[in-house]
Amino acid sequence: MNPEILLYTLVELFERLDVPYFITGSVAAMTYGEPRLTLDVYIVAELREEHVPAICETFAPPDYYISPEAVRTAIRTHRQFNVLHITEGVKANIIIPKNSEFNQSRIERRRPQQLGSRGGVMVASPEDVILKKMEYFPRGRLRKASSRHRQHV
Repeated sequence: MNPEILLYTLVELFERLDVPYFITGSVAAMTYGEPRLTLDVYIVAELREEHVPAICETFAPPDYYISPEAVRTAIRTHRQFNVLHITEGVKANIIIPKNSEFNQSRIERRRPQQLGSRGGVMVASPEDVILKKMEYFPRGRLRKASSRHRQHV
């Protein structure tokens, strides 16, 4: 499986459920810069408890691994949960944003972008991609990363 297939399955689900979302992380950085290999997709999504059944049905075994409890906990605590394609090893990290002015402004700044071979998706603004990478750098997550990853900072 190509990460694009998992990404578009998520995007189609979020759009059907009318969930505000945007792609962030390396996939968003590649939209504005140099392409590189990644098997992870990061998506910020304003999910609610009522969305849990649709998410878990869409990403059900045997093709996917998803923990319904992890989804519920992430929604309650504004953290993240994962969707994993079992045989392909492609992972989506779904981040539930905290209710803050900054996160609301990130939703407002997101942009439609052509990504891959299919239609457009909502992507974090270039400024927000840079801000979030700068936020994670001091935490050590980027210090050990490849030089190509650090170029996006």
